[in-house]
Amino acid sequence: MNDMYRKNKSNKQPMAIKREYSHSEEILQSSWIDRLIMNMYIVLSGFLLAISIASLSNISG
Repeated sequence: MNDMYRKNKSNKQPMAIKREYSHSEEILQSSWIDRLIMNMYIVLSGFLLAISIASLSNISG
């Protein structure tokens, strides 16, 4: 049987190499966006809750 990989030699390195550098700017940007989305969600939930309570009190009262 002809081995097509016989010329490959082991270099004793992993296939995936983790890079060692700082992502501090990316982390700050993503955390800013996450905080913005969370605040928008909180405001929207409160707004919908207030509308629901107002409509229920208007119907019953």
